[in-house]
Amino acid sequence: MIKPFEILKTTEEDFGIAVEYKVSKRYIENPEYPEDTNATGYWLKGMFKTETIVSYMIVPYGEDIDSYVYNAVKKEGWIQ
Repeated sequence: MIKPFEILKTTEEDFGIAVEYKVSKRYIENPEYPEDTNATGYWLKGMFKTETIVSYMIVPYGEDIDSYVYNAVKKEGWIQ
């Protein structure tokens, strides 16, 4: 599976595993739908924007780190 985030560092703590991660999302800002369309029936014009965050979380011992991070960033809207 290709992960939509990157694990930068993990550190074992007394209360769980501290995980530093990076996640990005790309979107079109100010899309327009002009009269002339392409073969798919529409054409998007706009400016592509990418937002990236670097953050950390504590993953409890016994949890799968990738699944835990995936579910957390999805819940926050970084993954569709």
